[in-house]
Amino acid sequence: MLGRAAAIVSLLAVGCASAPSPTPAAPSTANGPADAEAAAASKRWRALTRAKKADEARALCTPWLTSSSKRLAAEGHKCLANVELIGSYKLQPRGRTEGGREGEVLGGYAGPGVDRAIDHLTQAIALAPNDLSAHQGRLHVAINSARVPNAPALLGDSLARYRGPEATEDWLAYAQELWELRAGVIGLEYMRVLEKFYPDDHRVAGNVGTFLISLKRDDEALAYLRRAVTLAPNDAIDNWNLGRFHDKHGDPVSAEPFYRKAVSLEKDPERHQDMACNFGRFLTGRPATRAEGCALADKECGGRIPECGATPVAP
Repeated sequence: MLGRAAAIVSLLAVGCASAPSPTPAAPSTANGPADAEAAAASKRWRALTRAKKADEARALCTPWLTSSSKRLAAEGHKCLANVELIGSYKLQPRGRTEGGREGEVLGGYAGPGVDRAIDHLTQAIALAPNDLSAHQGRLHVAINSARVPNAPALLGDSLARYRGPEATEDWLAYAQELWELRAGVIGLEYMRVLEKFYPDDHRVAGNVGTFLISLKRDDEALAYLRRAVTLAPNDAIDNWNLGRFHDKHGDPVSAEPFYRKAVSLEKDPERHQDMACNFGRFLTGRPATRAEGCALADKECGGRIPECGATPVAP
């Protein structure tokens, strides 16, 4: 999928989900003795769970649950959540969401440990609400299990509790996972939760628009795609998505300036090449721009495309 990292889904292409890590990230800073103790504890339990030493990790972490230090108790719950997930990540049919392809097999967590893991992470959040890793872990487990319909409510709970450093991109990262699961209804509900908290974020507006399109609610989607460009006129992906919308609806004249601007703005080499190649193909569709399109496609698509005919043979 073409899209900025952990920020916005794009209409250009759809990629495949990669196997996620079952261990939520550890707190990144230690601002006092309690934080230092929690950070040290985190390193210990993460080493054990990565090695799949469930019994050793459980024995280490269970006593922490009654600690007078809320941070250490939270680490205990995070540890036990990961213990519950050891061995539960399996390839399985994922037609459980409304958008799942019939017969599609993807990785995910299964079994009774999923509910227990989410419960442990919820308790960790109650003890340390500004520990972003606990919020991330809970969303990660839900989205990669049969609990995916709960993701919007879990996000709402996290946003109501979390008061740590800015984490908009972290919340947006899970929109990408929902898109890759083709969970359009759930993805839109998830983005609506984010919209309540970040109504003027162009990435949120753009993602609402793309999920609406996935649900064939194009009339509603157009307003969001336009709003994303209004909020961030120089964002390459927002411009691309609006151009793609017009292109899809048979309006190449309206699509071209947004496509052209997106290509000029995109700085990431791989995304720029993808955009430029597709823009070249688009330009070949009209006589007035065919020559420009063929030249661009020759340069960016890795060889002459069928629309432009055979490559001339040198004498």
